Amino acid sequence: MKKRQSSQIRLLIQKVLSPLGMYSQEAEDLIFGTGLIESGYKYLRQWNNGVARSWFQIEPDTAFDIIVNYLAYRDTLKQTCAKISMVDLKYFSQSVSKEDIQNLLESNISYAIIMCRLKYRRIPKKLPNTIKDMSLYWKKYYNTELGKGNPSEFVSKYNNDKEMA
Repeated sequence: MKKRQSSQIRLLIQKVLSPLGMYSQEAEDLIFGTGLIESGYKYLRQWNNGVARSWFQIEPDTAFDIIVNYLAYRDTLKQTCAKISMVDLKYFSQSVSKEDIQNLLESNISYAIIMCRLKYRRIPKKLPNTIKDMSLYWKKYYNTELGKGNPSEFVSKYNNDKEMA
């Protein structure tokens, strides 16, 4: 990816995470790396008609779980998420349809960044601060041990992007 593209994506991640109160360099790096490995920042839909959407390949069921089992108990955070993503609060409520979530993940980058960050936020482990540790963290908690993702590919893509920058 070109330096300008990487820096613009990182800037957007910062702009979303900062008012969310969830910014750190580790969070930015992990979310940026997640987009690199999941889609290469090229695809908004999972291949072979899969349900995952956005650069971060989030499944609507995952986002729905975040909404009903995390945000439902955090009204201020839920309102902040709606404001940052510029969508109605109803899209962060239990009445949202999975089809609406799927559409938002595909069409609203800020919404997708929020969902990616909240997925990681729910993990009761400290965010990693090395590329190798990020790759293992992503694999275990995001891609899952049953997923097809490969930590060494994460490291390779992340390092290649840094070299291009």
